[in-house]
Amino acid sequence: SDVDASNQIGQIVGPQAQNFSSIGQPLSLSLPDADHTVQADHLRLTHVVTNLLSSASRYPPPDATVSVDVQVIAQQLNISVIDTGPGIPASQLERVWDPGIRLTSSSTSAVKGSGLGLAIARKIVKMHGGTASIKSEVGSGTTVTVTLPGATRLEQTPEGRTENAADRIRSAAANSKPARLKAKVKPASGRPTRRRRS
Repeated sequence: SDVDASNQIGQIVGPQAQNFSSIGQPLSLSLPDADHTVQADHLRLTHVVTNLLSSASRYPPPDATVSVDVQVIAQQLNISVIDTGPGIPASQLERVWDPGIRLTSSSTSAVKGSGLGLAIARKIVKMHGGTASIKSEVGSGTTVTVTLPGATRLEQTPEGRTENAADRIRSAAANSKPARLKAKVKPASGRPTRRRRS
């Protein structure tokens, strides 16, 4: 079925601000300037985003940041979850997709969890004809990106989109005090602005 991607992602990420705030990790969200629909199962797309966020919050130290960056490029919906945590060694990078695999470095050895989140997320994405990828650098952080095909722009004004999606996110964050979710809408022209790591 058609899913309004920006609205659904906003509804998922907004309430998560409370969870991230409780462990001292700021959570931010960047959306395209227009809503797009994708052919996807609503519940399974929720599982994908939730699992990516869960993985991002599990490994970084409390002072790390986590951001969700949503882009539409060539009719493909790209959802990236970016953290500024310890990063993953190259020797372990591809193993993160294996069911039950957890990192074994000294910085993550005490982390709890089944190690199934990323494996489940990639399986769901593949079922929708999409792909999942990961980039990481030790000491800098990790970016996990899932791509879904067939993104179709909704015929709405930017103002309508902002009220529809971004305001919902801010409302969810405001109702989850002391959490604060930084939400921004990308301009219609030009490249989206991303926070650069120092």
